[in-house]
Amino acid sequence: MYNNKLQNILKNNEYYAHIDDSDSKKESLLSHLDLTLKYYNKLNKKKKLESIIRNIIKNTNNTISKECEDKIYEMFLNAIYYHDIGKINPNFQIHKMKNNKIKKEKNIIDSRHSMLSAKIYIDTFENEIISSKNKEYILVILFIYYFSFAISRHHSPIENIEFFLEDLENVRVPEIYGNIDFNKDKKVYIIERLKQDYKIDSISIYILIKLLYSIIISADYYATYEFMSGKEINFEDKNMDLFENYKESELYKKIN
Repeated sequence: MYNNKLQNILKNNEYYAHIDDSDSKKESLLSHLDLTLKYYNKLNKKKKLESIIRNIIKNTNNTISKECEDKIYEMFLNAIYYHDIGKINPNFQIHKMKNNKIKKEKNIIDSRHSMLSAKIYIDTFENEIISSKNKEYILVILFIYYFSFAISRHHSPIENIEFFLEDLENVRVPEIYGNIDFNKDKKVYIIERLKQDYKIDSISIYILIKLLYSIIISADYYATYEFMSGKEINFEDKNMDLFENYKESELYKKIN
C-alpha cells in the first residue's frame, strides 16, 4: 500500500510530526505514520473493522467487483497512513516543530497541514489509478475524493463537502512534492459523472466517510499518546479520559 514517491520524501528528509511539551524530544513524521497504522491494525483486530469497511464499500454499489473492492480498501488504508503527510509543509516544520533543517518557501504562507495532506493524497493516488490503466479502477477515483475529505477534517469537525474542492484548489504545495495540476471544476465534473454512472448509494458513502474520519482521529490520538507517554496503549485497560486530556494538552494546541 505504500507509495514510493511519498516514502522517499519521508525517508530522505528530516520531517517531524510532534515535539514534547519541553521541546526536547521529537518524533519523526515517518515514525508517526507507522504508529498510526499500527493502531489501526490493533483496532481492526479488536473490532473486526476490515469486514465492516468492506461491507460498507459493497453497499455503495452492488456491482463493485472484488478487484475494485480490494483497491478501495487499500485507498482507505492509505488515507489513514498518509493522513499527516501535509506536515511536510515547511512552515509547519519551522514554526511548530522548530526544525531548522527545512528551508522556508515563499510560496507557502501558513503552517496548516490537514488540507495539504488531502491535496497530496488526491494527487498521489488518483495518478496511481490512472497510471494503472485498469478500467475496473475508475470508480476508485470517486472514493479517493471522498476519503480526502475525511483527511482534511481530521483536526476539525466534519462539515459540508460542498466547498471542499474549492478550498483545496487554493492550497499551496511544497517544492519537494512538485507541482499539482488541480482544477476544481474538472474534479466536480468527474465526481458527479461517476456518482451518476455508478448509481452510488449516498447513505453508504456518508457512513464510510464518517467511519474513516473516526478511525483517523482515534489511531492518530493513540499514536501520539504512545510517543508522548512512551507507553503502548492496551485497549483492555485504557483510561477513557485520555482523549479529553489530550485535547487540553499543549501538544494538541501546537498541531492545530
